[in-house]
Amino acid sequence: MFSQIKIGFLRGVGFSVALSIVLIITFAVISSMFDDMYSGIENGDYVEFDKTIELEAKFLSHQVKENRASILGVVENNTSHVWKDTSVEAEFYLAGEFVKECSTEINTKIEPGGKEHFEFSCKSCEDQFPKFDTVEMKINDSWMDS
Repeated sequence: MFSQIKIGFLRGVGFSVALSIVLIITFAVISSMFDDMYSGIENGDYVEFDKTIELEAKFLSHQVKENRASILGVVENNTSHVWKDTSVEAEFYLAGEFVKECSTEINTKIEPGGKEHFEFSCKSCEDQFPKFDTVEMKINDSWMDS
């Protein structure tokens, strides 16, 4: 009986060692793949957006129908870099008080000195879109394309 327990224990230890080796090798291979995939970020291919960069979103016009507002705007690239995957936010105010915000993603590249027009819809959960007198646009995020 003791020999059967000993054999079972040794098999369990052997299985655990083999499984550990397979997991370590798998982790090393996956880690290496991610390092290769994201090495451009460390080498300067991408730079995370900084709010001081001269990439500007401007509000052009709006149209409100029931519980939805349609916003037209433009992003102007006043830098010497190409930007892509730009996140734009519209904040709505009434008499200086914040009432609503909406955001959208612009998935095209914006060349230096270029402009990208956009339109997006903003829906309210109420029956009517909140009244507002001011819309402020801002860039939340963007990536520099090398």
